[in-house]
Amino acid sequence: MDIATDTTDAAAQHDGTQGTAQDMTQAILDIKKGTLVPTSLNLANHFIGSHFEKIATALEENDSITALNLTCNNVGDVGASRLAAMLKASMVLQVLLLRDNAIGPRGIRRLAEALRENDSLTMLDLSANFIDEVAGAQLVASLGPSATLLHLNLAFNGLRTQGARQLGVALGNGVPLQSLDLSHNMIAEDGCAFVSAGLRSNSSLQALNISGNCIGDIGAQQLAVALSPNRTLRILRLSDNGIRKQGAGALGLAFTENATVSELDLSRNYMWEDGAQVLSSAIGGNPALQCVSFASSGLRRQHAQPLFAALEGNTALTDLDLAGNGIEEVGAALLVATLHANHTLRSLDLTFNNLRDLGAQYVAQGLEANKGLTFLSLSDNHISEQGGRKLAAALKVSNAVLKTLDLSLNGLSEEGNRDLAARLRMVGGQLTLRHEP
Repeated sequence: MDIATDTTDAAAQHDGTQGTAQDMTQAILDIKKGTLVPTSLNLANHFIGSHFEKIATALEENDSITALNLTCNNVGDVGASRLAAMLKASMVLQVLLLRDNAIGPRGIRRLAEALRENDSLTMLDLSANFIDEVAGAQLVASLGPSATLLHLNLAFNGLRTQGARQLGVALGNGVPLQSLDLSHNMIAEDGCAFVSAGLRSNSSLQALNISGNCIGDIGAQQLAVALSPNRTLRILRLSDNGIRKQGAGALGLAFTENATVSELDLSRNYMWEDGAQVLSSAIGGNPALQCVSFASSGLRRQHAQPLFAALEGNTALTDLDLAGNGIEEVGAALLVATLHANHTLRSLDLTFNNLRDLGAQYVAQGLEANKGLTFLSLSDNHISEQGGRKLAAALKVSNAVLKTLDLSLNGLSEEGNRDLAARLRMVGGQLTLRHEP
């Protein structure tokens, strides 16, 4: 949700909150007069606080700014109420970023009232504020099928079950949201049930983040039911949700039917025990999944075989994150055949997997015949000069397409690093070696 167009930082050259507020107000007035003509204004991290009234007054007189970034400014409920009044009158503002502004229920209620009347805003970031489940429900209730809002970020708030219930209703009633971030909102399995119910009949949502909500196996099973008929969702983030083998199995079955999700994050869910075969087969055979993260998910060497075998014939996956697991040397040995057979995978993260020199040797063997990988991370794997030399030799032998090799936080000495770098330059200067301690 970053502003990426013509951003003017009104206080970049000034020190002091009072001076900053005055200078930002003057900058906005200059925009009104035509001296400055950006389409967006970045006022993030200036701690405007009590000076917001002056800035708001200047903003009310402006009709050119379509994107406003007020991240981390402590505007609070008073500032949010002032912004709500502006939203009711504004016909041009499309992007409003209010992350980390200490906005509580009163300010959210005012913003909800404004959203009912506003027909220009398409992106709203309210993450990391003080939104409880009642205020959250009121905010979501303000959105209807004719709403213009397409991207809503409510991460790191307290929506809980009641807020999730209203979101489920909104999704089921056809609210045109395209992306929704509900991460870290304590919705748990009951809240996930409501969101899942809405998702089953929703035809607009393309990105959903429910990470850090303790939905568990039951919540994962409910989402799996919703995923099977859904043909719109493209990105699904479920990191850190306490999903275990039952949830993993349900999701695996869902991905044998769903062929639209292209990015899946299941990191920080210890789910591989007894669920490896179903999940691996589903991932390997899915024609749509391009980016998958199983980082810190309890993937051990005994689980690697079905996953790597399933990937041998896969022609869709381009980005696989297995960082923070325990595939060790045995798992690395199983990876050789996968790297020989799969030329679609572009990025592979094996950070912190206890590969050691023998594991690095196996990876090197896989690289000798691989024509796909452009990024490989072997960071923090207890690899010494011996493993580094094996990797360098493999890259020298192959038609190396690898652009970035991360060997940081390993046991390579400074001399070994120099030697490895020299060997890697033989590839033709196309390789970036990261070896910082």
